[in-house]
Amino acid sequence: MVLVNHPEIAGLHDAILQAFDEGRPIDESTTNRGPLRSVYLIALAYNSYRLMMKMITIGQYD
Repeated sequence: MVLVNHPEIAGLHDAILQAFDEGRPIDESTTNRGPLRSVYLIALAYNSYRLMMKMITIGQYD
């Protein structure tokens, strides 16, 4: 987590949190339909995204 101490991260961190506040929620009924492979890939992508956002926002992303 070397980037956490970089001075530019504070502005990026605030911009990311603001973007999440302005975003639309995910409709689970849409993402849980379709072939099993698609459902699995969507779940994998979403959970990978959440993990990376937790790391970038230092645990403040829910």
